[in-house]
Amino acid sequence: MKIWKTTSLNLLVFILTFISCTNTQNKVPTVGFVDAFEDSTIAQAKAGFLDALKAGGFSEDAKTLNLVYRNAQGNIPTLTQIVQYFISQEVTLMATCPTLSTITALQNTKEIPIFMMVAPTPEIMGVKHTDGSLPPTCLV
Repeated sequence: MKIWKTTSLNLLVFILTFISCTNTQNKVPTVGFVDAFEDSTIAQAKAGFLDALKAGGFSEDAKTLNLVYRNAQGNIPTLTQIVQYFISQEVTLMATCPTLSTITALQNTKEIPIFMMVAPTPEIMGVKHTDGSLPPTCLV
């Protein structure tokens, strides 16, 4: 009897934990923001991006946006893991900063729009198709 109570209690705790961790904001867009490393210019780009979203009516404060921020701290495998995590979470948009993050995102997804910051033009980055068009997910 005691084992049954312990098992039931453990199951209840697991279910409550799972429910509390589930995203209840299904209609709210999720932006996955990935930085390749820390830098004052990159920090300004992130602040400007969030200000622009707020001006457009999207902010975490107003609960009209979910922001998931990750920083790879200059580690390339970590950067790839972050991008793959955002893909697995099916974020609405990936914001990438700088070029290295953008290229990593473009190499890993064709479905999620990517907004690039602190990066050269797509021509200089070499991400244009041979016909001169941008990948459909690349937002400049």
